[in-house]
Amino acid sequence: MKNKLDEELRLMKPNLRFKVGDLVCLKSDTKKNTPMNIVAYLDSNDLDDYICVWLNSQKVQERQMYPDSVLEKFEIESK
Repeated sequence: MKNKLDEELRLMKPNLRFKVGDLVCLKSDTKKNTPMNIVAYLDSNDLDDYICVWLNSQKVQERQMYPDSVLEKFEIESK
């Protein structure tokens, strides 16, 4: 069922770059301090495309909707 919904949403919004489960960050987060997890797509034609969750500095989970254009893939740096 999940794959069917994913396919339908990708038909409605073909320019989506991320999948549920991807780690992303805001383009404005230049230090990449706040990785966020994509937990859902928004299926309407709103400006927002994804629902993301993350832990704030107090380790409390937050949730917000974002358009694709303000997000970029979060790359884990290996040492």
